[in-house]
Amino acid sequence: MGGNPLSLVSESTMQALRSVAVPSGILSVVLLCGCGGGGSAVPTASVSGTVTVKGEPLAAEGYGITFTPEDGVGTATLPVGEGGKFSGDAPAGKCKVTVIAVGTADGGHAATDTAGILEVYTADETTPLTADVKKDGAPFTFEVGE
Repeated sequence: MGGNPLSLVSESTMQALRSVAVPSGILSVVLLCGCGGGGSAVPTASVSGTVTVKGEPLAAEGYGITFTPEDGVGTATLPVGEGGKFSGDAPAGKCKVTVIAVGTADGGHAATDTAGILEVYTADETTPLTADVKKDGAPFTFEVGE
């Protein structure tokens, strides 16, 4: 997936984008936000995998998986599509991983409790999920249910 342009956006813009209804599987742009000036791009690597709830692929639409580097600079949110699958570019290195509601195709908002996603997995401050994002890395599986 090399050559994809990266969009640098502020945290407030990222929050606004999270609240906008985004049809699952259609969002193909990886959003990278940086906290600081500069113009230097955050190093990225391609990631892919599956989000599961109680061992089964996440079946609800309207979710994204977020990779936040340890230093907090450059967060990538990728759409979770059919079968709980995700793929795209994420910041290289060790990241915290969360699953967030990004909206549904009908303009509604996904609710994490209705999909069986435990609240602990929805915030950087509480998630135990981590990923070491590397070039040519193996696919990830993230369990976010009970």
